[in-house]
Amino acid sequence: MRLASTLILTKCRSFGTISFWIVSINLPLAPLKMKRIGSKKSSWITYELVRKMRKRYILKRRLNSKDQSYWAAFKAARNEVNNSIKYAKRIDDNLAANRKIPPKHGS
Repeated sequence: MRLASTLILTKCRSFGTISFWIVSINLPLAPLKMKRIGSKKSSWITYELVRKMRKRYILKRRLNSKDQSYWAAFKAARNEVNNSIKYAKRIDDNLAANRKIPPKHGS
């Protein structure tokens, strides 16, 4: 559909007013502007939580070595991050319930 309207527009471009009439008919078929809408940042993600997540990521990259101390450190960091996320979401849900605002995440 859009291909046909483009061909008509290019053939009638030299006619002046006729091409304007064809453009005005075919404009509703195509979007004028596309804009990507991103989600807002979660309120429960804090600076301390981001630091813990970065530490976990660094330890995860070191797991390829055969040293068991890296696995133990990664395991402790992973559990700490997961528990911190659960706690932060729970606190955020409680604050949202007090303000009568629906939570922003799906838990």
